[in-house]
Amino acid sequence: MKFYECRIDGEGANKRIILVVRQPESEETDVEVSANIKEAIDDLQREYWRLEKREQRHTVHIEAIPECFIPHERFAESPEALMLKKHDAQQVTLALSQIPIKQQRRLMLRYVFELPIKKIAKIENCSERSVKYSLSLAKKNLKDLLGDDFLDV
Repeated sequence: MKFYECRIDGEGANKRIILVVRQPESEETDVEVSANIKEAIDDLQREYWRLEKREQRHTVHIEAIPECFIPHERFAESPEALMLKKHDAQQVTLALSQIPIKQQRRLMLRYVFELPIKKIAKIENCSERSVKYSLSLAKKNLKDLLGDDFLDV
């Protein structure tokens, strides 16, 4: 999403660069800027798009859970299987969509893909302690969203 449009008024020495900035729940604002500032803003916009695309590539989407999680005999009595029996799958998906992306990703890496915390920390480029803390927060958030009996499986 682009938050501004560029308009150039005049020519030669009288050339003015006007950025039309769109603010949430507000009118557009015209701001006159130099060519250097316009280029810096364009660079920031490109960087924002680049990071957004990178985040999309490296995020495991909630919609992928049913495709990735194929019930198997060894999962028959797992806490995850019991939790899914206890709660409607749509309710769990909705709750997962309400927690931060980082927590979603780490929960799925840990409990759906069954990766060890050490491997998750390496993938996420962070400490094991950070992963453990994030998983703990995710469980707390899910417990708050799904009710106190969430972890009582």
